[in-house]
Amino acid sequence: MKRFILATLLLLALLLPANADDHYDIESGPVGYNITSSNTVSLAGVIEDYWRNSGYNVYLHIPSSISGYTVTSVGRNAFHSDFMTYANWWMDKLAGIELPESITSIEYGGFSCNFSLASINIPSNLTYIGEQAFHHCWVLDNIVLPEGLTYIGPGAFSFCYELSSINIPSTVTYIGESGFRDCAISNHLVIPESVTSIDYATFANNIELPSVTLPSTLTYLGDYAFYNCPKLMDVYSYITDPTSWEAWDIFMLDEGDYSGRTLHVPAGTLALYQESEMWYPYFENIVEMGDGPVPGIPGDVDGDGKVGISDVADLIDYLLGNADSSFVVDNADVDGDGNIGIADVADLIDQLLNN
Repeated sequence: MKRFILATLLLLALLLPANADDHYDIESGPVGYNITSSNTVSLAGVIEDYWRNSGYNVYLHIPSSISGYTVTSVGRNAFHSDFMTYANWWMDKLAGIELPESITSIEYGGFSCNFSLASINIPSNLTYIGEQAFHHCWVLDNIVLPEGLTYIGPGAFSFCYELSSINIPSTVTYIGESGFRDCAISNHLVIPESVTSIDYATFANNIELPSVTLPSTLTYLGDYAFYNCPKLMDVYSYITDPTSWEAWDIFMLDEGDYSGRTLHVPAGTLALYQESEMWYPYFENIVEMGDGPVPGIPGDVDGDGKVGISDVADLIDYLLGNADSSFVVDNADVDGDGNIGIADVADLIDQLLNN
């Protein structure tokens, strides 16, 4: 279906006047590339003359091979637009791009400062997103990161002001400082157990972020990691030793109003959290959650803090009248209509297929 749509758009581009949107399949033109030492292709950006002569918005389709070489990476600053010096200003015409599944890495600044970039698919084979890869992509509003991704570089999605939905795959082992700073993440954020540290200001200034789950494997939270997230009302921390490192103002708010905020902690750790200056000043309530289910994650009907195929099975069991005691009713209303039914099963399956 996607190929049909792209083909249709390309045909329309040929019929539209010169100042309309342009749709390019780069097998016939405008993207430069470098052949690497491993005889693969690293994209090097769009040839300048094509930008100067193109329409208002450009949509690119990148093939899986160029001149017989497999396309495996988006090179350093390949599609970068330098808004500070107005060099490469034409890069701001890039509104959409379709990447091939063969790409495994997006290097430093690969798409940074593309103010018009609204849509991009992330290949399922991607393992590496480099530093500032999507830095200052102001209108990029949704990214689905694939299982198999291991590295999210410093500032990778910083200042993506419209980025409202993000998932952290269970394979990610590193998220760099300011990785998602000044975004608009509005979904329940679950940090997987594969992540052992969250660096300086990684999620700072996400003013729509409602809740976050921190895994027991986390051994470090950097200064200002969740600074100025005013809607962050619930934090579920499975960290059993919250005083094993020093950091400042992790959950601090500019306005200093922490009413309504609740920190949920493992059984037997309440005193440790209450005595720690890294935690207690920033929550009105600190409560032990024991080994019970985690609420507030649509689709996580078994309450284990994650959404997976087991939740589909449990939801079906519930509808058949066979739910066990761990079933979290609030999480089962996946579509948010106030009822639990077959539509929630369909939405849950769709959520798993798309994330």
